[in-house]
Amino acid sequence: MKLTSKQIQNLYQFTRKHFVEFYDLQTELVDHLANDIEHIWQIEPKLTFEEAKQKSFKKFGIFGFMDVLDERSKALSKRYFKLFWRAFKQFFTIPKIALTINLFFAVLFLLRFVNYNKIVVFILPLVLMYFPFSHMIKSTKQIKKNWKKTGRKYMFENYIANLGGLGVVIQFPFQFLFHFADTINWSLKMKITYSLTMVISALVYYIFIYEMPSTIRAILIKEHPEYQIDA
Repeated sequence: MKLTSKQIQNLYQFTRKHFVEFYDLQTELVDHLANDIEHIWQIEPKLTFEEAKQKSFKKFGIFGFMDVLDERSKALSKRYFKLFWRAFKQFFTIPKIALTINLFFAVLFLLRFVNYNKIVVFILPLVLMYFPFSHMIKSTKQIKKNWKKTGRKYMFENYIANLGGLGVVIQFPFQFLFHFADTINWSLKMKITYSLTMVISALVYYIFIYEMPSTIRAILIKEHPEYQIDA
């Protein structure tokens, strides 16, 4: 016996009542519950939907969905992070490789020909920090807007928004370096290392902020056609 659409919606409500906040995680659990309930009915066909649901839920133990929720959250995070690496590898077309090389030499040029390196060390991280910080604010606002519109939160949206905060945190060591810029031996090797690090950081931010979200949205819309979001 198959579950009806009404019973599927009941399972979504059930997961929400048990503190599963994100719709993509709810879907993972609903699929699991639905398959298990149908299996239970094969063995005990006289059970009602509510009885079969509670019997399936008891299999999760005294902590309910918490253990599975943690496991699924890690799985989804791992999946989303794999998408980053895919986007990172796809980024390196010939024009973008040329742009990356030009950016590297631009930073190196600044460090070699600006007399006071402390200015460069201070300004460049601030410029880079602006993009993840503004992205974090914009994404948080968009999440709230979509939640009010659809009544659903998605883990991937929260994941992407948090990437902005991660980008800000990554910049802290660069800001810390600013305080020691006058005492650092700015040899050519040090300048190359710093320039390369800054360019790699810029690439990571670009992929996280511009490439990865659209890739994940496309996949999510394919898996959940009811999901729509303003770009």
